[in-house]
Amino acid sequence: MASLTSLGLNWLRSLFAAAEVSPAFSGMAAVLDGASAVAITEAALAEVAGLSGADASRSLALAWDGQRASRTLNLFDRPLDDLASSDPRGALSLAIGLSLGGIRATAFCSSASLATLSDLLSRAAGQHLPLVMHVVAEGLPAQGISRGSGHEGFMAAADAGWFQLVARNAQEASDLALVARWVAERALVPGMVLMDGEETARAVADLRLPDPRLIATYLGASTESIEVADPAQRLVFGPTRRRTPRWFDLDNPALVGATYTDENFALAAAGNPFFTDGLLAILREGMEALGKLTGRTLAPVEVSGPKVTSYGVLCAGSAVESAQAIGRFDQTGSAKVVALRVLRPFPSGDVANALSGLKAVAVLDRSRADLSSDTPLTREVRAALSQAGENARFGANTHAQVPAIPVAQQPLLVSASWGMGGQALRPTDLQKLLSALEDGQRGPFTVGVRYGAVGGESPARAAVLDAVKTGWPSLARRGVRGDAWIDIRPQGSITFAVFRREGSVGGDVAAGLSHTLVALMGGG
Repeated sequence: MASLTSLGLNWLRSLFAAAEVSPAFSGMAAVLDGASAVAITEAALAEVAGLSGADASRSLALAWDGQRASRTLNLFDRPLDDLASSDPRGALSLAIGLSLGGIRATAFCSSASLATLSDLLSRAAGQHLPLVMHVVAEGLPAQGISRGSGHEGFMAAADAGWFQLVARNAQEASDLALVARWVAERALVPGMVLMDGEETARAVADLRLPDPRLIATYLGASTESIEVADPAQRLVFGPTRRRTPRWFDLDNPALVGATYTDENFALAAAGNPFFTDGLLAILREGMEALGKLTGRTLAPVEVSGPKVTSYGVLCAGSAVESAQAIGRFDQTGSAKVVALRVLRPFPSGDVANALSGLKAVAVLDRSRADLSSDTPLTREVRAALSQAGENARFGANTHAQVPAIPVAQQPLLVSASWGMGGQALRPTDLQKLLSALEDGQRGPFTVGVRYGAVGGESPARAAVLDAVKTGWPSLARRGVRGDAWIDIRPQGSITFAVFRREGSVGGDVAAGLSHTLVALMGGG
């Protein structure tokens, strides 16, 4: 990782030295993993990072350290620093404290760590801090400990009061870092950006880093005075405010974090809609504004695939590109792909519109649902369709910003867990899932798993498998695992695979080879 970060620094130096940049601010081409791309982006605009090397976010911390070793100031000539802690709670606490003082702060953690941060997340949201946290997906411990990805912790933090964005690749991890900062500082609502570990945070890809003029144009300095358009904020600050407010200011002391009586606390909690009701519109505006500058389209929900089809796949994160690829490959029965970039506030209206008229939709969720009939993401989608159905039954304004869709025009929703413990999402498994939908199977499904497999077992193992089949006959239908290998690459593609262990000797081989291949072949 250290060597990979050094390569990223070389790109950054050439970026700052470049005399000409694209008129559309498309950025400087680079070959980096997602963690390095995020660290370089944040080091250009933020002032301090809360670091913890105790979890899957260690790659982010190492990449940030590489930035500080090279530079002492960010793009706005503000000191670049970090505060390290032995655990994620300490890292987030440090970032919260600095954000209260008007410092443009960030924090890095794993999604598994979010379960231990619920009180701090709620405090940051309640105090309206423009804080951005980058989260590396990590599976929660279950029957054992996994080093692979999982979204359970991220979904469990969905109601902490932070907006949530999900990146599908390294390019989006960098772009969404900018969007999250833009939204957080405009709405005064903290946000977190999730990226999958194996496929994004630690995977090397070609991308374009944001150039200095883009960051200056899109974000501006944290110390700038900005006009306040939001009526709730005007009541607090007046017509103008500092871009990153100083809630804790020795020159203008105010009471922060007081102990409330029960009635006063209830009144304060009831005020949250003043800051959050229009948040989805602000997110949409921020994505559109960045897209116009970079030429890379961003939206809370992206729909691709055939206009006329009966089946769909809804997903987020690294699963999106696999789902879109299998849709292009399977010309005979390709499905509509509904890709989410925003999980909070959940874009219910966009999702309901995208799914209207379909016969069945598989909701791919990198989460378990052991004691629930649906995975967390499926519950969100089902709630959106339920609101659309109630609008059709009781009136179009029953649920604001949600279309009226009769139940007869709504699809069957099927939960499909995938990627547990970092397991890859294989194209052949996705094709098998689509076939199951077309055959009328109703799940829930576990993608990439085959329950009760047979062939070459010992007599004792065969007896156990027979017992499983007898005791749990539905499991055979629940597991979805394809047999034949499917090549979904564009014609003429060449694939190289270099496996490296994070922090190991020789880790520069992957980055160096990636740079060489991109230089020789003109793209990833």
